[in-house]
Amino acid sequence: MVPARVFPTTSSGTQRNIQDVHNGNQSMDVSEGLTRTLALNTTPGDPFAGRLDTSAGVGVAGHSLGGMTTHGLLTAWPDDRITAAVPFATLDMGDPASQVAANVLFVHGGLAALEPVRRHRRP
Repeated sequence: MVPARVFPTTSSGTQRNIQDVHNGNQSMDVSEGLTRTLALNTTPGDPFAGRLDTSAGVGVAGHSLGGMTTHGLLTAWPDDRITAAVPFATLDMGDPASQVAANVLFVHGGLAALEPVRRHRRP
């Protein structure tokens, strides 16, 4: 199952409208969406009842502002249910939180105009 959130303040076409990413609102909205989605597994009469493997944890991915939202779920607004994450073309949203044990694949392109690779951390 892939629940996809809509974020009005960052999908309205307003360039650089990123306050809800930096203040954690989008990351926290994703966590709430995960809670509601996983609850379908135990909701009597729901078509997904008993059909979701909730023991494996969840994966998240996002591009650009979605990548920042994804990275935020691993750092500043951690969700310990996340076991896999793929932030594409993200800003650095902080240090990994100790309560999240996720496998993470960062994907970033060399031609990213807003956040070039050279501005990111190096190992």
